[in-house]
Amino acid sequence: MATASWHTSVRLLSWARQMASSQYPADELRIEVTDANTTPAEMRSAGSHDVSGRGLFLIDVLAHGWGVSDDSTTTWATFPIPAGSP
Repeated sequence: MATASWHTSVRLLSWARQMASSQYPADELRIEVTDANTTPAEMRSAGSHDVSGRGLFLIDVLAHGWGVSDDSTTTWATFPIPAGSP
């Protein structure tokens, strides 16, 4: 069972690397995640026993900004890079 789970994780990470990209000017990091789902990402309120529904809440708290592309297939977030960071 552990081997099957590990292979699934590797395949998922490989897929995520293909679908996610990052770019940044000197003072900002922008991360984009794209998939085929055309339902726009939206923040929702997760209950204390829910196992999902907190991702965009965390992005909203930690990121400088976030949004969804016009075709709703890409969700992006920007994060400030402190001056003097390598």
